[in-house]
Amino acid sequence: MTKFTLAIMLAAMTAFPNIAAAACSWSVVGSQNPHPSGNDLFGVSATSSTDAWAVGFSILSPLAEHWNGTGWSISHTLKANPYHDEFLGVSADSLTDVWAVGDTQLQSGVYVPLIEHRDATSWSVVANPNVGSFGGYLEGVVAFSRTDVWADGAVYTSNSGNAVTLIEHWNGNAWAIVQSPNANNIFNAIYSLSATGPHDIWASGVFAPSQSNLRIHQTLIEHYNGTKWSIVASPNKNAFSNNTNAIAAITSTAALATGDYYDGTTFRTLAEGWNGSAWTIQPSPNQGTKENDIFGMAAHSVGSAIAVGQFVPTRYSSTYAMQWNGTAWSLTTPLNVGPYDSFFNGAAAIPGTKDYWAVGGTDNIDHGINKTLIEKYHC
Repeated sequence: MTKFTLAIMLAAMTAFPNIAAAACSWSVVGSQNPHPSGNDLFGVSATSSTDAWAVGFSILSPLAEHWNGTGWSISHTLKANPYHDEFLGVSADSLTDVWAVGDTQLQSGVYVPLIEHRDATSWSVVANPNVGSFGGYLEGVVAFSRTDVWADGAVYTSNSGNAVTLIEHWNGNAWAIVQSPNANNIFNAIYSLSATGPHDIWASGVFAPSQSNLRIHQTLIEHYNGTKWSIVASPNKNAFSNNTNAIAAITSTAALATGDYYDGTTFRTLAEGWNGSAWTIQPSPNQGTKENDIFGMAAHSVGSAIAVGQFVPTRYSSTYAMQWNGTAWSLTTPLNVGPYDSFFNGAAAIPGTKDYWAVGGTDNIDHGINKTLIEKYHC
């Protein structure tokens, strides 16, 4: 490409900044439901345009679905216990090395972390450390190789809902708890993991500053530099709840975190950016005047990311998405299935493309029967 041609292209993009965005569109891609009710997807991971995994639950069982480039199909998983099992996160570093994490209910009623692995042929339950009598869960996971996988979540420290962060590492032989910091001894939880490599991992979640109300949260962001985890200061919009539900590591000097905050009346979107030295709040759009929540995010580059969740235009929730172009966040319009609730819980970038997957659920009766929902954002 000549410098003259490049200059013409840049001039056109400047004069018509929405050309690239207009070329992108959402489409619903058929997904599977093992049961006629009680199906939901929470996480998604892709290694290529012909290999992706989506996970969640169906009734009381963990649910995994696989994309082969043509369609989504159910991949048979195992139950760790005869009660309620669910997957909350998934990460694949190859077609034959897939990790899913979540929680499983013991006979006592306590939930403890659940980890399963899929090789070339089948899923297996993998033992993980005991987190104590109050239980815990894992929500995010990132796999680098067969000998290097990280997972995150929380461990409860009382029956009152107090919790500390939980970070675990797989070394190829066993899972072990790795020391992770907490903002206080009241409530701390990590919801999302993302990394540029084994020595640059970001985690996001929340902490509760007061024992009197564990539902009022402030942002919590942690970083791993290859040696240890540390808390990195992150801003809040106000003294009400501020939640960093999702994080995307892009380069060593660029990362994004998204979630929502309570403005005193309802929840609105929250976005933050890392510039290599500090996290700062970025303007983020909302749809309508009612609730907007972001639950998942993924990024291709410093100039391409999406964040997904839900907003509530009337009585029912609708799918929500916003896109990042390297400078600003703007709304993009995903599709809804049916007249009732539709929502996204997670997103993944599709390597080798400019596209994304978004997963969640939809109700086909009034607040009643959940069906899985998978959409593709194609550019």
